[in-house]
Amino acid sequence: DVGVASLKKGELAKFTLAPEFAYGDAGSPPKIPEKATLVFEIELLSWTSKDDLFSDEGVIKSQVTEGSGWKNPKQGDEVLLSLKAEQPDGTVVEEKNSIEYTLGSDALGPVGKAVDKALTGMKKQEVAQLKCTKDYAYGDKTPEGATLTLTLEQIYETKDASFESDKSVM
Repeated sequence: DVGVASLKKGELAKFTLAPEFAYGDAGSPPKIPEKATLVFEIELLSWTSKDDLFSDEGVIKSQVTEGSGWKNPKQGDEVLLSLKAEQPDGTVVEEKNSIEYTLGSDALGPVGKAVDKALTGMKKQEVAQLKCTKDYAYGDKTPEGATLTLTLEQIYETKDASFESDKSVM
């Protein structure tokens, strides 16, 4: 596990495992003899980053396309996003393209909590899929849950430019 986690996409590595890190003194008869040293050649072809957003398996986030930059939106920030929600059979429940959204506004209804949590870990131009149970999706409308595909198109920079904000007006 440790070795594979250090690989980059397309990298080829050879791992030699001593018996105590493989099958031990017993081996795994009939194919792996006792006290065998194992050699694995592994090429990392691709990977999927998955994140259990609420630590209850209710929303599992998978990154589809990596974003750019360093900024992540936070509660109260305005973003431009696209959202597509599908049932497990592929039926589209909801689709919104290039909508302006404020995190924490509840404008997305029942999926807002999952979307807000996902967005706070995304970067501009990132695409993510959220596999949601019905509790984080549309309730009884989607008893089998739903898959949300989110594209964070833009994070808007907002700044209070009023005279009161810089204390120049008394």
